[in-house]
Amino acid sequence: MKLIKYIIKGTFSLLKLVQFLLFMLAGLTTIYFILSTLQYNLPATANDFFRTIYEIQKSIFAPSWIHIANVDFTLILFALEVIVFSFLLFFAEDFVLSLEKSFDRVQLYNHKESEKRFNKKLSKNVKKNLKQKDIKLVGAFNIILKNAGLVRIENEVLEDATLKYNLKLGKLLKQSFNIDLRKDNNMFIISTEDFKNVDEILDTIYKYGINAKADAKKNNYYLEIYSAISITYKKDTFADFIPVLKKLMELSSANKTTTKADFKLEYEALSKQSFDFSSMGNYFIADKMEEIFYTERKQ
Repeated sequence: MKLIKYIIKGTFSLLKLVQFLLFMLAGLTTIYFILSTLQYNLPATANDFFRTIYEIQKSIFAPSWIHIANVDFTLILFALEVIVFSFLLFFAEDFVLSLEKSFDRVQLYNHKESEKRFNKKLSKNVKKNLKQKDIKLVGAFNIILKNAGLVRIENEVLEDATLKYNLKLGKLLKQSFNIDLRKDNNMFIISTEDFKNVDEILDTIYKYGINAKADAKKNNYYLEIYSAISITYKKDTFADFIPVLKKLMELSSANKTTTKADFKLEYEALSKQSFDFSSMGNYFIADKMEEIFYTERKQ
């Protein structure tokens, strides 16, 4: 496929070069005609070159009317023919460009189809493997408040308000989905063996963020939720998955949930999907290079 691409690009470049040389030839021929008509002394090499062109043109096409007022316009006729041919090359260039675009479209289509087949196969394999290994859902969140008003708010008051908003979200998740909740430094950790509720969990965090921001704004606070979500094996302990969550939280952006490719594939196997994924690139997670995503609620 690359060879075909190189051939197309090479053909286009060659056409552009030929077109440029032809325009140059037409221009030089016209200049030579003018100078020779005015009887300037020109180099013998130039005379020989254009004499050859003159003879070739006369042998191909030289009508009787080409002599006007005792001036032979054969070279001008040649220059005009060259210019016309140069312009015709534009059509050839357009054809090559359309050929290249068609080839690119075919390549893109084949790439997308190949990617779909690969992702479908990978999704099935991952889903099968994860189910065989008995997965559970784990996540983390941290709500941060900032002073949004002109009046200074004491740090103690800000910290109390921050804790209140975090505990409120934790309580909501715990009551709604019967999840385990614990605190680790400035993060709240959630875990549940019921993966099928993950879409509702993400939706709850998203909606809570909207309502909490509006509520915080009334009290001159600016609220941001940082969150991450992942999957792990049921046999894994807190010490096994906390490093992954900490790294995902480090990569998280305000009001977006970060996650990994294995969670994305498992999530996309669900019947209900309220969120899309956007790639953030590849990062080292627990000594392994993995692609990281953030979630965005579908409109």
